[in-house]
Amino acid sequence: LTLNVGSTLLTFVTTSLPSASIGVAYSLQLQASGGSPPYNFSLAAGSLPVGITLSQGGLLSGTASTVSTNNVTFRVTDITGASVTAPFFFAVGQNQITFTNTTPPGAVISQGYSFTFTATGGVSPYTYSIVNGAAPTGLTLSNAGVLSGFPSQTGGFGFT
Repeated sequence: LTLNVGSTLLTFVTTSLPSASIGVAYSLQLQASGGSPPYNFSLAAGSLPVGITLSQGGLLSGTASTVSTNNVTFRVTDITGASVTAPFFFAVGQNQITFTNTTPPGAVISQGYSFTFTATGGVSPYTYSIVNGAAPTGLTLSNAGVLSGFPSQTGGFGFT
């Protein structure tokens, strides 16, 4: 018969999981305290988001590929076999898309013009479109974000 006595109660230090974003690398080290290290972490219930894994050392890592909301329960076991579980909510959402350039340079009437909008975040490839207002007469915005053509009217043109 073996009786192992730890110095303190085994507990999870990690109390919540930050959300992940599709297409963005995720890494979080789960933390525990008490008991008798080293610790072994495992998934006790539920499922991790597609693309995310849990190592025995407690590292949640990977790149999520789908939007999801996951209720998961992790287990931590110490060297003596003592274990404790804790429930967590793990959400994966769209990474916010942000324009990296929103001020096209001026154009000259009847002269060829081309400006490419760019963005970061989300999951590329991106599709660009005008949702409010209109491009200057003679210019068009392609799905790839290229504003081009030959402007045929002077003035200020606002569009979203």
